[in-house]
Amino acid sequence: MLTLQQPILAAAVAFVGTALVLLLYVLKLRRRPIRVSTTAFFSAVVDDLEANVPWRRLRPSWMLLLHLLILWALALALGRPVWQSSSSRTDLIIVLDHSASMLAQLSRTAPADSTIRLDQAKAIALSRGNETLSSGGRVALLTAAARTQTTLPISASRAALSAAVTSIMGVEQPARLDLAIDAARSLAATLTASQASSPSTLDASLDTPSSEAVESAAESARRTVRILLITDGVSPISVDRAQGIDIATLPAQTNPDNLGIVSIVARRTSETSAQTQVLIRIINSSNQARIAPLRIDADGKTQQRLTLNIPAATRSADGAFTPGSTQHTLALTLPGEAVISAHLTRPDILTADDAVWTLIPPPKPRRILLVSAASESDFGSQMLRDVLQEIVTDSSGGDPRAPTAGEVISIPLSRLASLVDRDFADYSLAIFDRVEPPARFPIGVLSFGVRAALATEPAKPSPPRPTRPLWWDRASPVLDDNPIDTILIRQSLPIINPAAEARVLARGTDGPLILYGPRTPAAPPRLAVLFAISESNWPLHVSFPIFIARATELLSPDTSRGTSTSYSTADSITLGIPSSLSSGTITLRSGTAASAPQQFPITPGQTELTFVPIDRVGIYQLSQPLGPANSPVTTLAINLAASNVSALHSTLNPQATPGNSTSISGPRSAEWWRVLVIIAAVLLLVEWLLFAWLQRRSAA
Repeated sequence: MLTLQQPILAAAVAFVGTALVLLLYVLKLRRRPIRVSTTAFFSAVVDDLEANVPWRRLRPSWMLLLHLLILWALALALGRPVWQSSSSRTDLIIVLDHSASMLAQLSRTAPADSTIRLDQAKAIALSRGNETLSSGGRVALLTAAARTQTTLPISASRAALSAAVTSIMGVEQPARLDLAIDAARSLAATLTASQASSPSTLDASLDTPSSEAVESAAESARRTVRILLITDGVSPISVDRAQGIDIATLPAQTNPDNLGIVSIVARRTSETSAQTQVLIRIINSSNQARIAPLRIDADGKTQQRLTLNIPAATRSADGAFTPGSTQHTLALTLPGEAVISAHLTRPDILTADDAVWTLIPPPKPRRILLVSAASESDFGSQMLRDVLQEIVTDSSGGDPRAPTAGEVISIPLSRLASLVDRDFADYSLAIFDRVEPPARFPIGVLSFGVRAALATEPAKPSPPRPTRPLWWDRASPVLDDNPIDTILIRQSLPIINPAAEARVLARGTDGPLILYGPRTPAAPPRLAVLFAISESNWPLHVSFPIFIARATELLSPDTSRGTSTSYSTADSITLGIPSSLSSGTITLRSGTAASAPQQFPITPGQTELTFVPIDRVGIYQLSQPLGPANSPVTTLAINLAASNVSALHSTLNPQATPGNSTSISGPRSAEWWRVLVIIAAVLLLVEWLLFAWLQRRSAA
């Protein structure tokens, strides 16, 4: 079946052209004066010459027929005819990539409202969709980024297709094209299944169906479904997903000029809580080195300005592309919670990766839980308390703007059994002095004078006797450059075998003196000193406070080293709902972009709230604090943070020019406009030969 994609244009050209050709044939010709001997043999010419009107009678001729055929062939060619077998009609599912890379401008020197890659993709989608509709098919439109959404359900309406394509806006997210292709295949399978069931449904619903209904059902069953992916090739596609679909890739940009910040991480230093180290990584997609002016802000106030040299992108002998990259570390003084942001102030073709944000939590004081069986007058216990108090007091780093210093909280053994896991959430670690800790404990443990489940007691222990460290692990962080060979121990705990996971850090004359159980996914770390402090002279040595300070660093979950938090536009964010918030609405507002706030209702008993990937980078504010009970947040930092997007390098070879895709499988229609142009050219040659023959004949 031959159909026209531009029928109105073809009809208009054919009508106007036919009128002009006929007008030329009925108008009187400009005559040449010819001297003849007599007019007796030219009566028809004389009659025409003597007429008073500028028209002449239309006479059929081969030249007129050829001119009309040439005109009609060209008019049909302008209508872009498509031939498709009447035995099968094709429905088209278009998957349009509208991710962050599609927002790249085609030229850096163009104005801000210049054409972007997405505009090219939308033009291809509209063209291919109209082709399918002209051939009797239907079109569905999916948009692909971090999520896949249905923009147009299966439809045969040109107006609906045009409105759907026009409504597509780019998002600042990386694309997950494999998931989008899977969604398109699922839709194709649904359409195929519904078409296959059409005849049986018809037979069951009608006793004597009409011939038109039977033909319509049969035609529906004969439909095939194709999938067309339109992308710039920046987001990867697995080979197995690409099989059996059409792919239209946009023309590759040569040497795209783009700098992008692909990561930002901030971390507080160990002792000075206000001091923060910030690591920033920037990549360059151009094959020329670039200079990047960078501005660092904290809570909107400029902290530093610097200029970085970014090396050029390279391409290996096998064609592998590697963008230029550089990292920079800087120090900031941030006594409280802060939003750190980095901004590239040099314009380029993609703006979504020119700024990043991250949230650094406030420094938290170190809180240590002490469970001791010793009396307050015990010398070893007193020394331990003094050292611990000095450690938590010094955690503020002397900064008057820092939070209050930490604290050492002592509880009796009788109260320990009444506590549950959540009661330990605010503690850095627990210290057990001559008290056996529970086998399962939610935080790190440092113990003295007990085995702490890291060793077993022999059935017949040998009599206790004095000992001293003969060997210690100098690679251990608690004993590195911290000699303990001068310690004298009255007696240590006899053990038979350390646990399988335990590591011996120090050994005496009768066996291990210090054991370490490293952190595992199922349990926090443990450090067991197998002698009581008061049973040794260790508190009198400088190595004792050093050991305690290093042990608290090793065992605690780095509460004084707050690490910043940020999310990608590809992430789904799940935050806990505090028990005090049993109902109501959570509002998410953008603090950097003019977008409408989003509302999320809270139902009774709901414990978590999940945000789908946010489509714009920036800072977002929550109307209520969410997250862990000990560190809820009201601010979310959202970044693009995708190296492949900032590199703007296509991983696909162009398989199609704009407006046409290479069919990998399945039937497809054939355009006939080229054939009609060739036919018009042949007819023009015939017309020229006929005219030459007629001229020669008249001359003879």
